Amino acid sequence: MTQLQGILDTIMPCLLPVCVTALIYWLLGKNVKSTWLLLGIIAVSIVCAAFGILGV
Repeated sequence: MTQLQGILDTIMPCLLPVCVTALIYWLLGKNVKSTWLLLGIIAVSIVCAAFGILGV
């Protein structure tokens, strides 16, 4: 399976980390608790790893 990071790096290097950081920054501005953000990041990471989206 093709890695999402590899595809996005051909468009613009480091695009995915910048987008994720901007999303988290925006959510913190909307008064979302940092605990929920951390749990959400962990859950999304586990799901992506299970489907092979995140390459190791």
